[in-house]
Amino acid sequence: MEIVYACGCGLDVPAKTVVACLITPDQKERRTCSTMPDDVLRLSDWLVNAGGTHVAIASTGVDWKPVFTILEGRFRVIL
Repeated sequence: MEIVYACGCGLDVPAKTVVACLITPDQKERRTCSTMPDDVLRLSDWLVNAGGTHVAIASTGVDWKPVFTILEGRFRVIL
């Protein structure tokens, strides 16, 4: 299988939480946080420190929009 993104993260945003699964060549890690801006910023810092470059967000409902707004300046965000 061809590696397209070496370090990426998938996000699910079911209402008041964000579930993130980060996959890198060395690890797979999952974290959950609230959708409050401070928590999403901490999540963003975690992804940057892990070398994350791309984030994919499931775009069901409208709960993903504030999370997208916070992350779009630091990552390539894919809906």
